[in-house]
Amino acid sequence: MKTRASTESSKVGKDLPAGFPHALTREDLAAALGVTVRTVTNWKQEALPRSKDGTYDLPAVITWLVEREASRRAKAPARQEADDSLAEYRRQKTRLVRLRFLREKGKLLPKAEMVKAFTDRAFEIGRALLQLGRRFSARVAAKSGKTLREVEEIHEAEARKLLEDYARPIYIDENAPI
Repeated sequence: MKTRASTESSKVGKDLPAGFPHALTREDLAAALGVTVRTVTNWKQEALPRSKDGTYDLPAVITWLVEREASRRAKAPARQEADDSLAEYRRQKTRLVRLRFLREKGKLLPKAEMVKAFTDRAFEIGRALLQLGRRFSARVAAKSGKTLREVEEIHEAEARKLLEDYARPIYIDENAPI
C-alpha cells in the first residue's frame, strides 16, 4: 500500500543535490534527525516510510513527520476535551473523598441537621430579641419620660421589623467548596 508520504518522497528526492544520501540506515536516520534509534523504531511501527531494501529516504521521512504532526494537531481539540473531562472527574472524586473523610471525623454534618440547627438557633434569637424589650423597658421608660407600654410597643415594633428583614429564605450552594 502506497502512502501519500511515500508518493511525495519520490518527487522530493529528485530535487536533491547530487551525492545526497537517499538510503539511510536506522542509525543514520536517528543521527540525521537528532533522535534516538528507539524513536526511529517506534516511528517504524507507526508506518514510517521505508524503501524495499529497508533503508530510509530522508525527504520522505521528513514529509511523513510533518504530516504526522499535522494529523496530531488536528486531533488535539478532542484530546483536550477528554483531558478536561478527566480533570473534572478527578476534582469531583477528590471532593467526594474529602467529604467522606470530614464526615467520618465528625467535622461534617448532614445538610438536614445543619438546616434544623440553624433554624432552631434563629428562632431562639428572635424570641430573645422580642423579650429584650420587656427586660429593659422599665429602665428606658424611667429615663425617657415615656410610659412603660409605649417603650414596649416601640421596642416590639423595631424587633419585629428587624426579624422580618432577616427572615428570608436561605439558599445553599450545593457546589460551593468546603
